Amino acid sequence: MPLVTCGSNEFGQAGIGDLRVEHVTSPTPALLELGGTWRLLRLAAGGAHSVALVQASHTGGEKRLVAWGSNRSGQIGPLRHGEVIETPFWLPPSTCAFAQKLVDVVAGHEHTLFLLDDGTCVAWGANQYGQCGVPGASSVLHVEAGAAGCRTLRLAGMFGESRVLQLSGGVRSSLLVTSCGAALVLGGLHQKRTKYPHGHVFVLDCVDAPFVQGACGSKHLVLLDNKGQVWVAGSNRFGQHATPSSSAESHDFKLVRIEHSVRDPSGHPDRVTSVSSGWFHCAALTQGGRVVSWGRNDMGQLGFHAHSLSGSIFQVELPEPCAAVLCGSEFSLLVSKSGSVSCCGWGEHGNLGVHTHTGLPLGTETDEASPGAIIRKVPSVHAQTRPVVAACGGAHWVLLAQPPCEPAE
Repeated sequence: MPLVTCGSNEFGQAGIGDLRVEHVTSPTPALLELGGTWRLLRLAAGGAHSVALVQASHTGGEKRLVAWGSNRSGQIGPLRHGEVIETPFWLPPSTCAFAQKLVDVVAGHEHTLFLLDDGTCVAWGANQYGQCGVPGASSVLHVEAGAAGCRTLRLAGMFGESRVLQLSGGVRSSLLVTSCGAALVLGGLHQKRTKYPHGHVFVLDCVDAPFVQGACGSKHLVLLDNKGQVWVAGSNRFGQHATPSSSAESHDFKLVRIEHSVRDPSGHPDRVTSVSSGWFHCAALTQGGRVVSWGRNDMGQLGFHAHSLSGSIFQVELPEPCAAVLCGSEFSLLVSKSGSVSCCGWGEHGNLGVHTHTGLPLGTETDEASPGAIIRKVPSVHAQTRPVVAACGGAHWVLLAQPPCEPAE
């Protein structure tokens, strides 16, 4: 199955092997040949880097990491810092001995996080805000520093036998959801390294039910509990709380519950099953394949024209049920249950599948644009849907596509 990419390639993050192509404006195969020997398990996309976790096709097969793009902060491994990898590079097993234990990989702006099957984590890359873990936070997190900026993170002290279940990387922060239902924020959701009561780790205890998944924005985070309730903490400058925006930045990380009125055809509440976040906007997917979005909408990243939607939560108008919604920095990618791919929002680098500054139709890129859906269907690509393997970065995305249909004889 082909790995397809679209968007910025300034630092080789599209993986097409040619830095002269700065914008990939239509879905293009990345130069990652898997054949029938390897299968793609996970994808991660950061500000200007991409990482893939692959496994040999036979039962219990070897796992390997493949990375490409910018390594300015060491985010794609113990290679030379500042190096640009324009073609997917298979990292030598000696540089990532933990690969066989990997179950997930996620990317922040300039860092990468790996989840191991024993509930520990490994972090690579930028750490100026503590997003890769800071030694000294021993009451919450035990951090072991390794070679070439590699850090191993283990829950400690107050969390007893808890494990990390899920990870998310933000611009200056990381989010760890634990098996005891709490969430840990590493680094700062603000402009500077933040000192919390537990060192450089902030603990968010669940309110009504254990947290099971979360996503980091630039200065906010969004969390999902096991009752399907959605919570947000941090900045509300662009309506990330689904309330009228506030110019004052929140530093207390008070959890705010996000209310939505999405219902299934029988009139019952449609339970949220996953959440995603861009820099300043959020999206949630329901069990019935419906999508709600809220937060900043200056580029149409919520799927609507009107800038005035900031501070409200809306159901996105979709032609068919959705299997996955992923937020990039200021754009969103939606995969339908049939595999069709659509985008909305900022598209200056071609990340909408067409070269345009925003997702707004030409001639309507103004504040006076009338409300309405502006989801662009990306032509010539269908995603694998069981499961969806895809990732959105700063201005690019990567996904595992369905193989092209064989012509009838």
